[in-house]
Amino acid sequence: MKLSVDLSEQETSIESLFAALTAADKYVDLDLSGCTGLTEWGAYTDAGKVVSLVLPDTVTKIAESPFSAPTFASFASLETLTAKGVKTVGDYAFYRHAALTSISMPSATAIEAGAFQNCAALASVSLPAAETIGTGA
Repeated sequence: MKLSVDLSEQETSIESLFAALTAADKYVDLDLSGCTGLTEWGAYTDAGKVVSLVLPDTVTKIAESPFSAPTFASFASLETLTAKGVKTVGDYAFYRHAALTSISMPSATAIEAGAFQNCAALASVSLPAAETIGTGA
């Protein structure tokens, strides 16, 4: 089933979604491609049950973060990410992500410092439009 949600009014609705998944104790492949109004992907909590994530095409940036608190830190089970609209991946966004095996970001042009640093399981990366890749990325 595809999820279609307007997140433009209240970003906490995505937090509610993650909390519901945690409470249900279900691991999921989450396709948010039908969502509207979301342009930047930030750090969220309670996302540990998401195994596969498809971001909406409206998301053009994955927020930067300190390496001590990566943007995707709460996505402990995330193995695959597809983000067709993302142009920029911020500093340390996926730093030390242990489960991540595959990333596809066909529009990403800027990969900031440490973005994928120490992602030991990362085996497949598709960044065909990348123009700049930061130190340690």
